[in-house]
Amino acid sequence: MILHKNRHEIFSEQLTSQQSPSGAFKSTICLDDQHYPDDNGFITAQVIRTLGAFPADKRSSERVQTAIHAGLTFLQQCESTVRPGAFGFWPSGQPHPKIAPLPEDADDTALIALELAKWGYLTRKALIEVACKVLLRYRLRGLSAPSPPWIRSGTFLTWLSSAGRANVIDCCVNANVVALLAYAGLQHLPGYQEACEMIDAGIRWAGNDFKRARTLTPFYPYPVELIYAIQYAVSHGAKQLLPSLARLRSLTWASTQQPQVLTLNRPICSSAYGSTLWQSEVLQISRQQLSRYQQHQQYQ
Repeated sequence: MILHKNRHEIFSEQLTSQQSPSGAFKSTICLDDQHYPDDNGFITAQVIRTLGAFPADKRSSERVQTAIHAGLTFLQQCESTVRPGAFGFWPSGQPHPKIAPLPEDADDTALIALELAKWGYLTRKALIEVACKVLLRYRLRGLSAPSPPWIRSGTFLTWLSSAGRANVIDCCVNANVVALLAYAGLQHLPGYQEACEMIDAGIRWAGNDFKRARTLTPFYPYPVELIYAIQYAVSHGAKQLLPSLARLRSLTWASTQQPQVLTLNRPICSSAYGSTLWQSEVLQISRQQLSRYQQHQQYQ
C-alpha cells in the first residue's frame, strides 16, 4: 500500500503530538472517576511494537524515526537499577504519584526487552540473559485447588517478586513472554511449551463466552488484547500458537473488538480485574492505521 501523503503526514503528526518530552507515548490513568496523564513503559512499548509491524518504508520518515528512538531511550530507563534485565511499568524509581509503587513484572520485561533487542538497543546475549536469569525464575510451581481449568503449572507469573501481592496468571503476559523466547530462539526452555498449551486451553475453555474470556487476561480488561499478543508472538516465531490464533479469531466476541470498530478511549490494560485502567489514544490510532494498511494489502 502507498499511503496518501496527506494521510501519512497526519498520522506522523498525531504520533509526535502524542509523545511526551520524556520520550514516552502518552496514556491516561482512569482511577476513581478521575483521569491523570501518565508516561509509562508499557504503552510506549506497545506503540513501538505496532509501528514495527509497518514495512520499513512506511515508518522511514525522519519524524517517525525520531519518535521511535526517543521512545526506545525512554524504555531503557524502565530497567531496574537493582535487578539488571528486569523492567517495570515506569522508569526505575519514578512511580506515578497516584499509584502505589509496583515491582518489576514479566509483561513489561518481555515487551520492553524484546523491542530494545529488535531495534538494536539490547544485544541477543543480553536478551537471553533476560529470559534465563529473570523470567524463568518466576514460574508457577504447582496448582492449588480450586483453580481455573486452563491454568498450567510451569507457566509465567506476572510479578517478578514473591512478596506483598497476589501473583496471578495472565494469558497475555504469557503470550508476550512466548514472543520473547521465540524471537531469541529459546523455545526449548522451560515454560515455553507450558505457556503455549495454557493459552490454547484457555481459549478453548472460554469459547464464545466473553465473561470467561475476560478471566484469561486479568490485567487486560478487553481480552481482544490477547489477539494482539498472540499475533505478535506468532510473527516472531511462536508457530505453536498458530492454531490458537485461528481459533481466537473465529470467536464471535473477537470479531466485534477489532481496531476499526472501537473507540479511541477503550482501555488497554488495568490493575488486576480492572479497578484502575489505562487508555492510550496514540496506541489506538497506530493500531487503526496498521489495520487499514493490512486490509488494503489483502486486496492488492
